[in-house]
Amino acid sequence: MKHLCTLLLALAVFTTASFSQEKEAAKSEHKKGEHGFALRELTAFHDVLHPLVHEALPSSDFGSIRKGIDGLLEKAMTIQQAKLPRKLQGRSKEFKKKAAELVKQLEGMSETKNNVDDATIEKQFNDVHDTFESLAELVK
Repeated sequence: MKHLCTLLLALAVFTTASFSQEKEAAKSEHKKGEHGFALRELTAFHDVLHPLVHEALPSSDFGSIRKGIDGLLEKAMTIQQAKLPRKLQGRSKEFKKKAAELVKQLEGMSETKNNVDDATIEKQFNDVHDTFESLAELVK
């Protein structure tokens, strides 16, 4: 019985340590900006977007989302100016169109962010997120 308790305790400690290491590795990977995006401009945008989507939005923290809009707009403008790698040049026209759409959405949000209700911000923000995902998908 004593050996069984020792074995179970060791297993619990090992499992907890492994989970903690995996969680820390995932955090570290996110901090490095290693998202598998083909362009550093997409990574930079994602680094601003990620906490808004995964922390602010689920918490209904629309103040943080409003504060983040101008930073997202700045990063979106750099995406719009990005040059695609040679292997992705065939998607350039589509990429430019989607990048322009992202900028336009964020410009609209920036202009109205203090004059619209939270439900409107949420919808617009979700649209921005969807556009970004479409853009990133184009250059995988």
